[in-house]
Amino acid sequence: MSIRKSLVPVLGILSLFMIAGCADAGYTPTSDTQEQKATTNTAVTQEAPKEVMAVKLGSILPMSGDASAYGVEMKRALDYRIAEMNAEAEKNGYKVELIVEDGKCDGSAAVNAFQKLTDVDGVKFIIGGGCSSESLGIAPLLAEKKVLALSAFSSNPEVEGKSPYLFSLSYSDKLVGEGLTSELGKYKKVALISEQQDYTQGIKKIVEATLKEKFPEAEVVANEEFAKGATDFRNLLDKVKSSGAEVVLLNPNVGVTAETLLKQIAEMKDWKVKFVTQFAYLNDKILGIAPETAEGMVIVDVPSISEPAFVEYKAKIVAANGTLDNLGSFYTATALDSLNILTKLYVDTNGDAAVARDTLASQSFTGWSNSTLTFGGKSFVQGVNVAIYNVKGGKAELQN
Repeated sequence: MSIRKSLVPVLGILSLFMIAGCADAGYTPTSDTQEQKATTNTAVTQEAPKEVMAVKLGSILPMSGDASAYGVEMKRALDYRIAEMNAEAEKNGYKVELIVEDGKCDGSAAVNAFQKLTDVDGVKFIIGGGCSSESLGIAPLLAEKKVLALSAFSSNPEVEGKSPYLFSLSYSDKLVGEGLTSELGKYKKVALISEQQDYTQGIKKIVEATLKEKFPEAEVVANEEFAKGATDFRNLLDKVKSSGAEVVLLNPNVGVTAETLLKQIAEMKDWKVKFVTQFAYLNDKILGIAPETAEGMVIVDVPSISEPAFVEYKAKIVAANGTLDNLGSFYTATALDSLNILTKLYVDTNGDAAVARDTLASQSFTGWSNSTLTFGGKSFVQGVNVAIYNVKGGKAELQN
């Protein structure tokens, strides 16, 4: 699969999301000396204050729980960009306020966060949900309250068509599921290990269906699930090992669960098997927990963005606000794009979420994650391809 790297190569891209400020009013200085008072009656023209639009945005992110590293890092990226915007608020004609609520990577918590943002804070534009569970949780509430939600990384295929007011800048997991299946289909005996969570269950369903359709000769010899946030996988792993599987799909949620699962696999002896997985292991720090076990692992997930202008900009965020290692380049880019796009829509429509929704659904935007971002009436952004990574020496290296 090809990877799109046609990003706008300079930081001037960000100006596409700015609104030009008003022209400067005239100002004629005068001296307060007695001589001037006696000889002239020169008027003082004060500079008229410029009107600055208040852009109030909400965000629902996993700020606590197993996936909190992703929410914390996304907020770092958003905070950096907002500081840039607000440093030039008068010139640009707007000032951004971002209210972040904790969705805990959980649908019920996301609903509580949504109700607080809309009923208490009066928010009509939301960055999020972050996790698919958060986006799916708030989806039924969006149209009734005419609240526009743009997620940076919700990828569960069920997001598609869930609400006319819900959009995602992520790829759909349907692409990832099909990519994972292509790797699993190279073997005769396949095992699946999945967490009971919206994102991972979406992946599992796609893999099961695609294996049956495209690789009927591949036998699923084990198909195990574990509860969300589980911490002990030893019995489950023993069952999978005894199944005789040649390849195993590791399908946990991101964060602590993925780390714990890899640690306990590393504790097992004499298990030579191929591991195929998704975004949960696209992190060198996690791979470093058990480098020998992870060696040769195949990861199917997000595109890699290596455009120098973006790499430089991301480095500035890291230097100022801290690491983005979990978020990675693609989701750092979509986080920034979600903020830029919603800000522009808010300003252009004077905060009318219904009009902004129609614009987002039908028009194209320029961003870091892709030079052309368009939805074409769909919930997911169009034209995103997945990538294949091979783990070598504790690092995920891009294959395609």
